[in-house]
Amino acid sequence: MRITYRGDLSVNIKQLRYVTAILSTGSFSSAAACEGVSVQAVSKAMSELEGEVGDALFIRTSSGVTPTPLGEAFGARADKVLTEFDALERFVHTRARTAGA
Repeated sequence: MRITYRGDLSVNIKQLRYVTAILSTGSFSSAAACEGVSVQAVSKAMSELEGEVGDALFIRTSSGVTPTPLGEAFGARADKVLTEFDALERFVHTRARTAGA
C-alpha cells in the first residue's frame, strides 16, 4: 500500500473530534451519538479525512471499526491538538467574560 501526501493537509476540528470519538467508542454510530451528529456525517468526514491523509485510518467491518496503525497514531496526535484547542477556547471565553465585566 502506498501513501500519497500532497503536503497541504486540510483538516478541521470536527474531523479530529470524530476520530477520537471513534477510537474511544469503537464504532461510527456510537461516535455519532456522542458528537450529536448523524452516522452519515461521521462517515463522510472520515472518508474526506482519509482522502486528505492518503490512507485508511480505520478498518470497517459489520461489527464495528478497528483503527489502523496510522489511525492509532493520528488519533493520539488529534487528542493532543484537541486538548490545546479546548484550552484555547476556554482562554478566549474567560477573556471575553473578564473584558465584559
